[in-house]
Amino acid sequence: MTQKAAQAETEPKYQCCFCGSTIERGARLTLEIPHSDGSSQGLASHIACFEERLHPSVPFMRPEAEATPTV
Repeated sequence: MTQKAAQAETEPKYQCCFCGSTIERGARLTLEIPHSDGSSQGLASHIACFEERLHPSVPFMRPEAEATPTV
């Protein structure tokens, strides 16, 4: 087994809370929902699925569109 294959097997798998499909690495957005008892629930989604469901009046900057800081 190659190192890359071994790493892929150990990486956590995420399921989109909107479409139910597996989310590929790097295309994930996580929503954290706090509960009154101090715990929280994390929901993962594809960036595109999240963006499709936002109301048009809600501004959203896709993560890959963020500017890279320069030194």
